[in-house]
Amino acid sequence: MTKTQKQRLAVAKDVIAQLKLQKFTAKEGVYVDHAAIGSANYGAELQTVLRKELTAQKPCEVCAMGACFISSVRLYDEFKLTNKTLEWGSLDQVAIKSKVAKLFTRREMRVIESSFENEGAFIKLYGERDEWDNNSGGYQEFLSNLEPTERLIFLMEVVLANPRQQVTLRVAKDTLLSFFLQGRYKAERQKIGL
Repeated sequence: MTKTQKQRLAVAKDVIAQLKLQKFTAKEGVYVDHAAIGSANYGAELQTVLRKELTAQKPCEVCAMGACFISSVRLYDEFKLTNKTLEWGSLDQVAIKSKVAKLFTRREMRVIESSFENEGAFIKLYGERDEWDNNSGGYQEFLSNLEPTERLIFLMEVVLANPRQQVTLRVAKDTLLSFFLQGRYKAERQKIGL
């Protein structure tokens, strides 16, 4: 396994752990939102800010990409808050995407983020139109029946279940079927009639 693959697995495990510890709150439509980040001084290391401020009482709101970003910073490296990485009290989206791109390809993050946001149309725009149109009913319905935290945990479990594979829509759907065969997500499966 490559260093990047090992880091991806560690990030996925950390995202799940932070969600279970309630230090992350999964929220659609938000990359990363935490009061301490917005009030931090330029030059501060994000890793240091998170160590001091990220608690269950003061969780960070994150989407899928934001969760991977924050876990990556927590685990691996310093991220300096500058006028380029911090705009109007929020982390710059380009900075977030650049950091996450070290672990996941753009296509993978589109699939993970679009699945988290439950935006099939977004996936269709980026080259997986036929697969989404022809074969996504159960997958999209499954995602719709999960709360954001459950959805983010599921997507990180897809990463963990496929350590040497890219996360494509097909891989995510195949992993979901595998989970169904293992008896996981029974209630959600019944809701969508599979």
